[in-house]
Amino acid sequence: MVNSGGLKIYTNLNLDIQRIAEEEFAKADIFKDHPELNGAAIVLEIKTGKILAVVGGRKFSSSDQFNRAFDALRQPGSLMKPIVYLTAFDNGISPNKMFSDVPREYFDPWTQTIWQPQNYEGRYHGPVILRTALVNSYNIVAIELLKEIGVKNVIEYARKLGITSQLRETLSLALGSYEVTPIDMAKVYSVFANSGQKVNFSDIRKIIDNNDIEIEKYTYNTENIVPASSVAILDNILTGVVRNGSGTRARINGRTIAGKTGTTDDFTNAWFCGFTPNILVISYVGYDYPKPIGEHCSGGRVAAPIVKNIMERIFKKFPERFAQEEFPVPDDVVEVEICRESGLLKTDDCPYTVKQLFHKGDEPTMLCNFHDPDVNSLITKDTEELKLFFQEPEKQTIMSPYGIDSNTKKDDSSDSLKKLKNELKFFGE
Repeated sequence: MVNSGGLKIYTNLNLDIQRIAEEEFAKADIFKDHPELNGAAIVLEIKTGKILAVVGGRKFSSSDQFNRAFDALRQPGSLMKPIVYLTAFDNGISPNKMFSDVPREYFDPWTQTIWQPQNYEGRYHGPVILRTALVNSYNIVAIELLKEIGVKNVIEYARKLGITSQLRETLSLALGSYEVTPIDMAKVYSVFANSGQKVNFSDIRKIIDNNDIEIEKYTYNTENIVPASSVAILDNILTGVVRNGSGTRARINGRTIAGKTGTTDDFTNAWFCGFTPNILVISYVGYDYPKPIGEHCSGGRVAAPIVKNIMERIFKKFPERFAQEEFPVPDDVVEVEICRESGLLKTDDCPYTVKQLFHKGDEPTMLCNFHDPDVNSLITKDTEELKLFFQEPEKQTIMSPYGIDSNTKKDDSSDSLKKLKNELKFFGE
């Protein structure tokens, strides 16, 4: 409870969880050698709509009362990718669809320059299914998927999910090039945690005036904005991010956790959002001014451990309230074990398989023959016909980051590329 001008304000904040969040955020390893580094963390309870904890920065003082959790606008990097994928799954694209992860160029007619996005580790992986691309946060596939489903469609979904800041119709949207607040991203991911239902989260429970009259009271409401089936398919993949993808540092034994990493250009901002069906924790780390955190300081390395440590202590403190819970699977979704490389039904010849959810009727029916020695149909980045894609890209007709076809020739000048990098940055995990 807070007294303010005669009003009694009762909050939804849980003192124990607030203390846990503050302590785990403050003692993160990354802060030991970076005294000016800052960030935020938020804890949401999915089933009640309560904002249980808010960490607005490392230190709250008279000289620093800026609440980064609610007010800081930061580029989210790959934290944006699940919105692109959800839009795709909800519009008829299957999680086993094959895309080519190869070097590509995109012409920007506004700056008359070439954009050459790269993957986080600087390598390319040839033909991959969408599931693999999201689990490992491949940038090229996210951009190509955005091209296929349309930038306007993705922005429409982003708005429905809860993003309120400015978004422009460019292909760099797939890599999180436009600024968002941590609370907005938390609300987006809460829809993923809640089977497509949007919750009106609040940190205020009720307000009573000086006459003891209740003048405001929080009421928990939900709104179905995305089909549960499409969200279930996405959640199935995001659990893979934590299990064996870019977010493995958020794994907790005996718990099913979904999540996504986010890292921006030059490691300026590092994000991670982890969630279960009953709780969500998001954290971002970065300076209050444009400055790299440090080499290889990705969301998976910096922010994921913070989220893990907060979650782990909450689970220990409230074992019944936040018990282990699997993500629900709707009746119109089926689980199929597929080859991780081909996306087809697995056989004994497939070296790597995974259980993937599909919309009923959209699941693969063909057995994988990519690994059959008599067929020898597996195409990889080492296949002779594809080797040219793994060389330096040639001049070609390309698609603009703004979704416009162009035959404009490549501008190789260092000034042009430098200008483009400032306008459209490269993003990582």
